[in-house]
Amino acid sequence: MNAIGWPTSSGLRRPGSSSASLLSHTICISCIILQRFGIASSHFLLFGSLLIVPPALAWVVLSGKTRISPLLAIIYGLMLCCLLCSVLGALLFPDVGMRFSILSIAEVLVLYTAFIISPAENFDTSTCLDIFILYARICAVAGLLQFALQFAHISLFSFSKIIPGSKFISMESGFHTVAQLKFGSSILRSNGFFLLEPSLFSQIMAMAVVVDYFARNKVFFIPVYILAMLSAFAGTGVLALALTLFIMGLASPTQIHRTFLIGIIGLVVTLGCALAFPDQFATLAARASGNDPSAHLRYGVQLQALQALMSDPRVLFGFGPGAADGYAPPGVMGPALKLMFDYGVVGTIAFTAFLLAAVWRFKQPAIPIVCLAIFIFGGGYVLFPPVLFLIALLCIWGQRPPMRSAYRPARPRFERRPPVLAP
Repeated sequence: MNAIGWPTSSGLRRPGSSSASLLSHTICISCIILQRFGIASSHFLLFGSLLIVPPALAWVVLSGKTRISPLLAIIYGLMLCCLLCSVLGALLFPDVGMRFSILSIAEVLVLYTAFIISPAENFDTSTCLDIFILYARICAVAGLLQFALQFAHISLFSFSKIIPGSKFISMESGFHTVAQLKFGSSILRSNGFFLLEPSLFSQIMAMAVVVDYFARNKVFFIPVYILAMLSAFAGTGVLALALTLFIMGLASPTQIHRTFLIGIIGLVVTLGCALAFPDQFATLAARASGNDPSAHLRYGVQLQALQALMSDPRVLFGFGPGAADGYAPPGVMGPALKLMFDYGVVGTIAFTAFLLAAVWRFKQPAIPIVCLAIFIFGGGYVLFPPVLFLIALLCIWGQRPPMRSAYRPARPRFERRPPVLAP
């Protein structure tokens, strides 16, 4: 079988490869290639991946290639009980100053049900990572071409200007898709051509570096990922990758030389680009030093919201689903603060316990670390299907499940030999 899950010339398939291939292609196409498409209104955003991925998951569950984890289902049920306490409090003691959305809790039910679905023994988990890398490489090359072509006066940043009629199903109006390098600059930051924002492009490149290097032991394409990440001029992916390398080197001495290799590659690529484009990288240095309005909007507003939240006694159970979106625009408030606003301290603790139990894998910790870092620092990802389904693909369906005795035939503790009859 080749890297994208299709059969080789011999026509042989590994058990479970067709289901894993179909699920992986479905998630990557809907969450990466078609990320900009869905149904947008003034009240909600319905991503195309939210309509495509759940039926695909239902199919692989019914086909027996995946199973619902009993332990995760129990933790998930306890989490829902904690979240419903906040819903009950918002219904019994409504606050006219706070927003309440029943669609928010309904989307939580749909999205996080996917996290209790684990691969069975006949599910080819390696195919999932291979297919993700395929689409990540397509996105990296497309993003680099997109950034380079603008200097030839070819702008490929907005689908609504490229595809006629796409504005009716495009999600671009609610995101910073066409982003200038700085105010008044004619240079635009790369969004990977297919993605909604440059920040999302940098985050997927960070995922690709970790998956390709730590899980697949491939180094050849790492400079391309880092170069694509730099073309986005976004710090979230760089922050997530640096944090992952630091934790891996700190937690495992055997990984120090591997993390240093990535650091050296990144440093060489960055210095080469800085020498070739000094003016552009001066702007990147200014963004990294904190002189950036988007950084203040993402992190400064959260400090103000945290002060307002901690002064209210309802912080224990929250103000109800959707309350955070009424205080700050969606995507500005981070997941931790949004969870505390909506579901309180109790709901946040329950949600954190469930998410860690679902995505953490000890055999390959680098992938959960980078995914959790992106989830925490990336923005409003609590209800963002494209990123959540990719996290589930890499951390759950792309990781081999532990061996269970229920899936193996029973073996006798000792074997009886037939009696030997004397002649």
